Amino acid sequence: MDLAITCDILAEIALLSERLQNRNMTVAYADKLIRKRILFIDNLKEKPGTKRLEARVAVKEGNFCGFTLIENIKISAINPQLLLTSVTNNFKRRLFTTISSNEPKSTFGPVQTNSKREEYDTLLKELKVTSGPQRNLPASEKLKLSACAEDSN
Repeated sequence: MDLAITCDILAEIALLSERLQNRNMTVAYADKLIRKRILFIDNLKEKPGTKRLEARVAVKEGNFCGFTLIENIKISAINPQLLLTSVTNNFKRRLFTTISSNEPKSTFGPVQTNSKREEYDTLLKELKVTSGPQRNLPASEKLKLSACAEDSN
């Protein structure tokens, strides 16, 4: 069962990784995708993934791919709820931050954490504005943007 839940988690991370490698990916859209995957992984607590369902069936039948399953009392099972909580918490802590991993953690308590979260959200809003579609801009603004793009190349 431990391997099954790990496979379900890694399958979600692999899907996320593939989607994030798209050449047209923006930071704002990447943030949205990451949040969705975190939510999906968190939902694996209530609704098991495909590999975990397959493992449950194999345990009930006592057979997996022609091999008889026997319980090993020497090996303790991983608590799936704790594993999934830990994975989602680590995703959130590492991916949604505006501070370096070298900075000390929250020296000023939750006030600093909230301000960093606000900085992050503000940054995302600004990136959405700059990376969004430009079809609502007046023609003169579109020309200015295309001229700037040509100058930078």
